[in-house]
Amino acid sequence: MSQHALRAANAAFYAAFERLDLEAMASLWARSVSVSCVHPGWDLVLGYEAVMQSWKGIFDGTGEIHFRSEDAQVTAGTGMGWVVSREILSTSVQSTPIESTLSTINTFVLEEGVWRIAHHHAAPLLSGKPRSGGRRNDVVLH
Repeated sequence: MSQHALRAANAAFYAAFERLDLEAMASLWARSVSVSCVHPGWDLVLGYEAVMQSWKGIFDGTGEIHFRSEDAQVTAGTGMGWVVSREILSTSVQSTPIESTLSTINTFVLEEGVWRIAHHHAAPLLSGKPRSGGRRNDVVLH
């Protein structure tokens, strides 16, 4: 399937997220493979039911959220694809606006001709944009 279809599936994920629509979110996840998710600051969440419970908790605790994606790199294979991007998340906590920059990877599998999410991973960026080639000389992580 095309990169266009994979981009559309990725956009549907963020649309469901922004609407805080658990039913729409649930329909986007794969059922033929074991799914997983890493939310910013969370440990790995494994399995469809646990992943849906994690989204329910996030949606129940969120009043409003918006995303802007930058530098999306889309790779579509025969039965698997992924989208790597930087996302700018805007929300508010107790009426205080918050903007965060995250590095994200959304991995998809083809199920009956439809791209479905198998893994979502979002992690906060420490600061600024990475240098060309993704190397940062000023931050030592390990």
